[in-house]
Amino acid sequence: KGPIVGSDSWGSAETVELCGEACYGQFFSTHYAAAGAQGATKAFIDRYKEKYGYVPDDVAALTWDSLRLAQAAIEGSGKMTGKVKDDRKAVRNALAKIENFEGITGKMTFTEEGDPIKCAVIVKISDKGEYEFYKSICP
Repeated sequence: KGPIVGSDSWGSAETVELCGEACYGQFFSTHYAAAGAQGATKAFIDRYKEKYGYVPDDVAALTWDSLRLAQAAIEGSGKMTGKVKDDRKAVRNALAKIENFEGITGKMTFTEEGDPIKCAVIVKISDKGEYEFYKSICP
């Protein structure tokens, strides 16, 4: 037997509850890891935990980043004209020009096609059933 690699769906707190010790030593790829977080990411986690009583998962972090990206794209698109088709295009074009966006889930730059380029995070499930940052893999 060797370790296996799961997807970001393994980031749920229920994963270890459901599979128990069979999960220990396994890995999964995800968008961010709360364990060992620093700077703005740690501040986000602390504020979230204070408000909701638990550590935010990757969906919460991605949602925060998505809203901040939308805000940056809207602000970077210039004045809205009220012409929906033109305004959508302006926001989309502004989003594609965002470079080195410092998000909770990491640094992102967008391609002209609108795809984000960012590192993936690899998490290891410890022998105590805790999620530990293992390493980042960047394109």
